[in-house]
Amino acid sequence: MPAAVHPADEPSVSEGGAAGRPYPGTRAFETSERHLFFGRDEISLRVADLWRTHRVTILYGPPGVGKTSLVNAGAIPIIADRNIEHFPAGRALPTRVFPAAALPEHNSHVLSLLWSWDPAGDPLALSRLTISEFLARHRRAQPSRSPLLLCLDQAEDLYRGSPAPRAGRMPLLGQLLQALEADPQVNLLVSVQDDRLADLLRDMGLDRRHDVASQHLPALGRAAAVEAVRRPLKGTRLSLSPGTAEALVDELLSGWVTDDLGRRRPVRESTVHPLHLQAVCAWLWQHLPGDLTSVTVQDAHRIGSVDLWLATAAVGSAVRGVADYLNMDAGRLCGWIQDTFVTPEGARRPVGEGPQATAGMPNNVLRTLHDHRLLKAETRSGSRWFELPNDRVVPPLRLAVELLAAPSAGQHAPAPADRLRAATNALADGEPDLASWHARQVLRQGPGRSLRAQAEAETLLGDISYSRDEVSLATDHYLRGASLLEALRDTAAAGALLAAVGRLHLLTGDTATAVVMLRSAVSRLPGNSSVAGELMRALSAPGRTNARTARSPAAENTRTRPQGGG
Repeated sequence: MPAAVHPADEPSVSEGGAAGRPYPGTRAFETSERHLFFGRDEISLRVADLWRTHRVTILYGPPGVGKTSLVNAGAIPIIADRNIEHFPAGRALPTRVFPAAALPEHNSHVLSLLWSWDPAGDPLALSRLTISEFLARHRRAQPSRSPLLLCLDQAEDLYRGSPAPRAGRMPLLGQLLQALEADPQVNLLVSVQDDRLADLLRDMGLDRRHDVASQHLPALGRAAAVEAVRRPLKGTRLSLSPGTAEALVDELLSGWVTDDLGRRRPVRESTVHPLHLQAVCAWLWQHLPGDLTSVTVQDAHRIGSVDLWLATAAVGSAVRGVADYLNMDAGRLCGWIQDTFVTPEGARRPVGEGPQATAGMPNNVLRTLHDHRLLKAETRSGSRWFELPNDRVVPPLRLAVELLAAPSAGQHAPAPADRLRAATNALADGEPDLASWHARQVLRQGPGRSLRAQAEAETLLGDISYSRDEVSLATDHYLRGASLLEALRDTAAAGALLAAVGRLHLLTGDTATAVVMLRSAVSRLPGNSSVAGELMRALSAPGRTNARTARSPAAENTRTRPQGGG
């Protein structure tokens, strides 16, 4: 079971974040990057105090406002500094690949949450536990009646996709409440997008509880935004000349909109969108000359304008992500966003979601744009409405339309990791055909790119075939994945795939091959009681005498099977 989490040794400021960068760009801050997280001190302390003193705390705000970053790099480090036991922030959406056929019947939301709380845990064992059982096992392993703080991050994941993937939502929420009742020393922090706040409160019955606290997370004010620009650079090769951070923030707050008749009008926001600020800062860090040490506004403007940086690093990259996910043309998609959500006068236009399609696009396009934080949503009279996050995004959106229409814009190939993330998201959304397409794109790139990515793609394709009762296809994909993992000498991951194959043979009555495959899995997963139990089940099944002498070519050739294909 996971031990109490204590603050890790912090990297020096000069190390920066990932790859030594002081700004994360469009991804969330990690817990190890607290030394780069500025502008949120007061609200981080408030959330940490609420989390410590209330049974349930709800942190809510619009997409991209920085809820995950505040949990990871704001509240959790404060909790750790106080030596209060806690688990890492957990998610109910699968973020790692594991062969579904190796698992017993389970709630995927619950398994994903437990595995994110216990990243080193065995998913085969975790899949058999409820949240209360997981916590009770942890308490037995580390006897203590001290407070234990849990976090469910990005709870809007529970409301995405088709009805089938959402079926596990209520059992998960019910298990969380049961866990709170079972252990009065456990407190829960839940972060959720504001458009799903009412749904979450209703489904958990939190509107009827007196021990619930809530905290809205707004965008950054001017002073906080300036701090978030300037302070991460301390100890790096760059510094900002006096007034440079303020000037960049003011440009993020202000801009001009030009309508179709060429008339210009100013737009001014009262707050800075954190995602846009981080995207611009990361873009500048990457593109400023390497010999520059002190940056002025003029230095920054030599490589472009704030609108250009936003169009490239925030809007354009997000549109590409959506287009890659949905297998669409990015230029056409960006043009549709402008035509649909911006009036000819340059103002934002809210659009109501249709029954199946909206403004000529399937509704999954709207939802994916929302997931990529290009749109925000709200519920009005039972209907969902979408619009751009603020007026300031209109100029870079129009510029992104031009950039993505350029001939060079099509020269883009998503990395295998991005394809795999898209595949897992598509599965969570109940779109196996789209998930299969993304996984096969990884395979088409060839094993030279990444054997690990190829193995995970084969695993996902095996999961899809398994969900469709295509046992032979699932077996082939799992075995190809195992072969790739053997080449990487990851015997544990290969063993999980062989366990999945063995379980498939056991389910179809082929006990002879099941025993061979499960024995191979046990040899790679020594001490794993779940796989050993499956082997005992196979040995006690009818026909086991034949299994003792059976030899499976698939099992014996695991190391030499072709590494590719679909």
